[in-house]
Amino acid sequence: MIHTACFFKPDFHKGILYSIANTSPPYIMDKIAGTVPVLVPPKSIVFDYKEKRIDWDEYVKLYNEFLNKIITDVELKDFTIFNQECTLLCWEHTTEFCHRRLAVEWLATKGFEIGDIN
Repeated sequence: MIHTACFFKPDFHKGILYSIANTSPPYIMDKIAGTVPVLVPPKSIVFDYKEKRIDWDEYVKLYNEFLNKIITDVELKDFTIFNQECTLLCWEHTTEFCHRRLAVEWLATKGFEIGDIN
């Protein structure tokens, strides 16, 4: 089961921890198993959103296009890390405007079991 949480909310961290962010806070590096690079949004999308060159709807569209392009169904079968309870982590404190929510919504469409989205 795949959960999501903010780096700063350890009460929501379950199972094995993976970062899906471009960077991770130094204090958590010894607690995470690693980064899932294919779920990390391209820096260009993040930058354009933060600089208000694109709105949230465009961010969602571009991130989903990125996921669909970079990850094939064949590669999804190799995502054995998701066969056990894990939490995908990033920086945003809430999920309203956060790619970790988008990532698990996308993974759900591919048949993965999704747990708590925090």
